[in-house]
Amino acid sequence: MADIYRVAVHYGNDNGFVEYNLETKTIKVDLADDAKRREVEEYLAKEHTIAVAQNDIRDFKDQKVIAAHDVENFKLALTRIWEAIGLHVDWSRPA
Repeated sequence: MADIYRVAVHYGNDNGFVEYNLETKTIKVDLADDAKRREVEEYLAKEHTIAVAQNDIRDFKDQKVIAAHDVENFKLALTRIWEAIGLHVDWSRPA
């Protein structure tokens, strides 16, 4: 069985999930709203430059992130998805 990292997401009243397959390095988006699902897929397929905290919250370094590269990049890309396209990641809710 494949190792999957899955997190719950929502857009308005549309609840779903986004998952990363650690073996195949593929991403799956499950949302009923097809337009928003495609927007999420497009966002996660692009390279992003993200300011990442280093030693403290005043020390940031730009990092290039490709969500499909590994699970840490996937998580990092999700930390900025709300601001980019309005998808809410429910980190504490089971998917």
